[in-house]
Amino acid sequence: MAARLLLGDAKKKARENAISRGVCELLGLKGLSWDDLALLGFTRGQAGAKINFKQGSQGAEVKTLTVSEALQAARGSVVNIRGEAVDCKERSVKTQKGMTSITDYTLVDGPDKIKISKWGNTIEGLREGLTCFAEKVTVGEYQGNKQFLAAEITIVESEVTDGIPDANA
Repeated sequence: MAARLLLGDAKKKARENAISRGVCELLGLKGLSWDDLALLGFTRGQAGAKINFKQGSQGAEVKTLTVSEALQAARGSVVNIRGEAVDCKERSVKTQKGMTSITDYTLVDGPDKIKISKWGNTIEGLREGLTCFAEKVTVGEYQGNKQFLAAEITIVESEVTDGIPDANA
């Protein structure tokens, strides 16, 4: 499996690196060796602040999970879920804006199955056996049970691995 680069983290690291270089240039520290800094009383142990990047629903890229992995996801997290469609049921619920459609999609991955809800009508062209991709699924809780609410659900047209389309598709 190829290593996956999180674009958000790479951008943040590049920004911090640019700021660090700029500060060193402004303070006249650019080009000093560790020996020069040791004479001024600095050690390598004192150098280098650690940058903690946010993960998952807190700001980084959203991780794509299988159905079985999504069932283990912590409440409050936001994930993408990929699975095979076996059922969908459209229903109406009462909201502040009146009656609103919500569709419950059942996706499977081997023996595991998950119900993911999405506001709106059933997606066009959906049929049993098609691979679906649920985007930005919020893992919540309702009446003591885990609940999965997707921002978007689409039918997968071609195989995708770690965000890179398959060359053979």
